[in-house]
Amino acid sequence: VGGMSEIAFAKKGGKEWFIKKFISPKYPTPDSPGSERIKAQKKKNCDEFESRQKELNRRIGSKCGLGGNLVYAVDFFRVETCYYKITEKIDVSSIAVSEICRLNHKDLMVILKSLVHSLRIMHKENIVHGDLKPENILIKVTDTGTYTAKLIDFDDSYFSQKPPTDREQVVGTPEYYSPELYDYISDEDEEISGTTLTTKSDIFALGVIFTEYITGTKPLIPSKYSGTYTAVKDGATISFK
Repeated sequence: VGGMSEIAFAKKGGKEWFIKKFISPKYPTPDSPGSERIKAQKKKNCDEFESRQKELNRRIGSKCGLGGNLVYAVDFFRVETCYYKITEKIDVSSIAVSEICRLNHKDLMVILKSLVHSLRIMHKENIVHGDLKPENILIKVTDTGTYTAKLIDFDDSYFSQKPPTDREQVVGTPEYYSPELYDYISDEDEEISGTTLTTKSDIFALGVIFTEYITGTKPLIPSKYSGTYTAVKDGATISFK
């Protein structure tokens, strides 16, 4: 179990696959609790979720193949109330941030460039990753001794300026929030339009990640702020190790 999902491995056709079962959203059935109005709203949210995930998988899959640096879903489906996603099984071990910052300049640049290349493929399709963080970037040493970065976990992805209307589905990780992502998520009155969320949010998160990769720590901010995004919103001075 991890966050909003349950994960396991499954075998089919002599190959092992990674399978994820989503805890949320749950598709409403006739005997589900709640009024018809609530069930209708849940169904609307689920239909939007399903449509978005299928289109994201189609777009990403059309730009890369299995074994590439974008680990996308090869299948997405619903069984009764639950949604499932299938990806190729990969070795999830990764070099720690503390090790990355000690690499020589050439190896470090290869990692940064391969990550930018993967993100550029997504952004050309107007896809926002939505949860960029070191845990979703697997740094690998190849058979030739070079480094590469694999981008995983597109569960929180959406199309630029079209985030989920159900804001509970816009999650991300606070340490890597952009200011506009924080504003959208924390807007209880829902006055802020989803058009404010674009691929630029990924670039903000990438700035925080690259700072970690290069210096070993996140950007340095005054102690009264909870994250880089709050310091930026307030115009505070940000420095680097």
